[in-house]
Amino acid sequence: MLTGPDVAVFSTELDSETTHPAILLPPAPARVPVAFMSVLIALVLTGAVSAGVSGARKGFAALRVVLGGALAMLVTYSIGQAVGTTI
Repeated sequence: MLTGPDVAVFSTELDSETTHPAILLPPAPARVPVAFMSVLIALVLTGAVSAGVSGARKGFAALRVVLGGALAMLVTYSIGQAVGTTI
């Protein structure tokens, strides 16, 4: 039987068609690494899909997009650390 508080929370999330960001946030020390890895996964998918649409090699396209995105994130993070800014 599908009853209980855990099922109620899940069904409420689906019913309200929204997510509550506070529930999805990892602990503070893990936020940067989790965000970095999440973006890298999204970049792999983006590279593979774009290659599939254009007929290019998926591995090369995904690698190119991931390396460019990772470099951009590292530069941005480094600048933020250098000037002491956090979001």
